[in-house]
Amino acid sequence: MNWERIRGKKPTLVDVFHATRKKGTNLPNAETTQKYEEIQKIMEEEPTLSHVQVAQKVFKSKSRDRVLGFGGGITLKELSGPQPSRAELQSKLNEANKQNHVLTNRVDTVQEENNALKSRMSSVEEELNAFKEVFLQRFSKDGTPRQNTSTS
Repeated sequence: MNWERIRGKKPTLVDVFHATRKKGTNLPNAETTQKYEEIQKIMEEEPTLSHVQVAQKVFKSKSRDRVLGFGGGITLKELSGPQPSRAELQSKLNEANKQNHVLTNRVDTVQEENNALKSRMSSVEEELNAFKEVFLQRFSKDGTPRQNTSTS
């Protein structure tokens, strides 16, 4: 329904309530009429209240878990869907902890392998440097081999 085209203004809570509950031109029963008059009265007495605040005053729920505007008896839990149980959440947490433990062990293993490879690389570099020294000692600067005077 295009309210601005019909009445030239946006609807108030009173307009919406009346339009959604009327049967022909009249409200169907005494309770609906009472709520309609109560909405009108509160909006006249307290014009600074928002439509939501007015609705909260008029449609006081006996149970705070009921959702306003979705018909009788609809709860927030029914709207949001089923929530996982504590047991389900605990099993997911345990599974995540196990996976975390496995990954932590894998990281530790990779770090140990990395350290071992670094150690081997260091020893290979030391051996290479020793070979360089021996090679440079055996050959003179002009490229001719030196005579080895030591006997091994």
